[in-house]
Amino acid sequence: MVIRAIAIASLFTSLALPVAASEPDPAVMATLNGVIAAADADNATQVNSYFVSSANVVDDFPPFSWSGPDAGARWWSTSDKDAAEHGIAHVQAALQPVTRFAVAGDDAYVVAPLAITYTVKGQPARTSGLWTLTLRQMGGSWKITSASWATTSGSM
Repeated sequence: MVIRAIAIASLFTSLALPVAASEPDPAVMATLNGVIAAADADNATQVNSYFVSSANVVDDFPPFSWSGPDAGARWWSTSDKDAAEHGIAHVQAALQPVTRFAVAGDDAYVVAPLAITYTVKGQPARTSGLWTLTLRQMGGSWKITSASWATTSGSM
C-alpha cells in the first residue's frame, strides 16, 4: 500500500503544472489595461479587439453570459444599456494588484481585483470584485479567451 501511495504521489508531482509567477507578464497586463481603458472610453469595438473570436464573458447582469464572435463588444454594449436603465453613469474601473497569475506555454490565468467607481442617479458609488481571465498568446500579443466578474462589495 505504501509503495502504491508513493507511486501515485510521484505521478501527480510529475504532471506539467502552470508556472506561477510573482509578477504578471507586462504583455498580459497591457491587455488587461487596454480593455479597461477601452471600457472607460466606452468604446465597444476597441473592447472587443482584446478578445479572441470564440471568447466567453460572464457578468452579473442579464443575460449573464456572452460567447462567440464579438462577445466582448456585445457584453460591453449590454453593460451600457443596463447601466442606463439603472441610472448608472461615469463608470471608471481601476485595476488593483493581481492576486493570481499563472502561465503554461501560450495560455495564462489571471485573477485581478477591480475597484469600480460610478454614480447612480448622480450619487457617488463604488463596487469592487474579482475579474478572472484566461488569455492566449496569439501573434505576439495576449488575447482574452474568457473573462468573468464576481462582485465582492457594493453592487451596480
